[in-house]
Amino acid sequence: MSGGLGEERWEVQANTVCEYFAHHCGAGSVQLHAPIVVDSQEARDMLMKQFFIRDVLEKARKADIAIVGIGSSLQYFELKESYLHGLDKNDDEIKERIKGDISYNYFDESGKTVDCCWNRQLMALTLDELWHIPEVVCAVSEEEKAESIFIAMKESLFTTLVTTVVIGKKLLHIYGKEKQQKKI
Repeated sequence: MSGGLGEERWEVQANTVCEYFAHHCGAGSVQLHAPIVVDSQEARDMLMKQFFIRDVLEKARKADIAIVGIGSSLQYFELKESYLHGLDKNDDEIKERIKGDISYNYFDESGKTVDCCWNRQLMALTLDELWHIPEVVCAVSEEEKAESIFIAMKESLFTTLVTTVVIGKKLLHIYGKEKQQKKI
């Protein structure tokens, strides 16, 4: 459902994880041979029309189940610096708006896609396309992602959460704080 991150992070590449998961479940997999982001929105639009990319993403759109990861807002700047090579004048404003990502799609506090160069140049299914998949399983184990998970859960960006007890407790704590603030 998304392009790859390059050689330095091969163990968390969508293609690698998909292949590993399929192999251990006795299933097959389809590879999307494309980078996670490209140099411009025009390049993205052109590549998305190519048969080998369009075909894989069309199969992903028709999936009954998707397994996705979630990221925190901090990862945006690491990935942007690594893959888009540089900052721009809108980064401070974008930093305030980004609350996390699902399948590399950065979202705001309302669970809506943030209008930023990363999302415009991303080679992946969009949040809207993911939303149309009947079962979206979010798997996460990093505690620092609790706020991102809570927003995505509250905004129904996934249907099932697989996580740790520690994160579950953090989510309940965030929920309690939010409920308390609404009473005031």
